[in-house]
Amino acid sequence: AGYLVTTGKPFIKIDQAMTAKGKSEARSIEITAEKIEAWTKEDRARASGQVRINQPEFRSKSELAEFFLKEERVVLTGSPEVTRKGSSFSGEKITLFIKAGNMIIEGNVEGQVIPSEERNDQTSGASSPTSP
Repeated sequence: AGYLVTTGKPFIKIDQAMTAKGKSEARSIEITAEKIEAWTKEDRARASGQVRINQPEFRSKSELAEFFLKEERVVLTGSPEVTRKGSSFSGEKITLFIKAGNMIIEGNVEGQVIPSEERNDQTSGASSPTSP
């Protein structure tokens, strides 16, 4: 009654149709973990144990992920790492704001930011021009 739990490397795929400014866009989130719990009355879920989240905008891994569905917010703890557009980040706690497309990283923050020009060069095999 309002609580669900699944264990043994469960996999969940969430497909949502979002409407913003009269425009419909599909969002797909794939979650794998050793255990996933959901509190349906609270629109909240928790994934624990080797958590992996894949979404078109980012990929992440952590030991614990708390999902706040109405707010479209995910809080990652337990050695969290996020990769987004070729750049990677880690810290003690990472809060992802899915709808807004941004994040807050707290505690022992580390990151590798790859500018879009370099990402394009790496994917196309192009090299930077040299000066005479």
